[in-house]
Amino acid sequence: MPNWTQKIKHTATDWLSLPPDALLKSHRVTCVDGTEVIVEHLRKLLHVSVDEVLCDLGDRRLRIIGESFEVLLVTESELHLRGHVTRLEYVRSETP
Repeated sequence: MPNWTQKIKHTATDWLSLPPDALLKSHRVTCVDGTEVIVEHLRKLLHVSVDEVLCDLGDRRLRIIGESFEVLLVTESELHLRGHVTRLEYVRSETP
């Protein structure tokens, strides 16, 4: 069950007609023309190679599969990636 601050954020988001990621810090994945990917609000990078990138998003993992990947930018919570993207997969994180 969400705590009271999350309830307020949900209510404010609905009331102001904002997109869910504006206040709720939802994960946002933007793929531009199959050649550039931006992942926002990621927790950490788990694996990076020329043909695969695996990101921990908290409750799930994002696997980006393709060719010739080049990491353009990594910050505390954001990743910018360039290459030929063939597939994006969401995988539920394993619970300990």
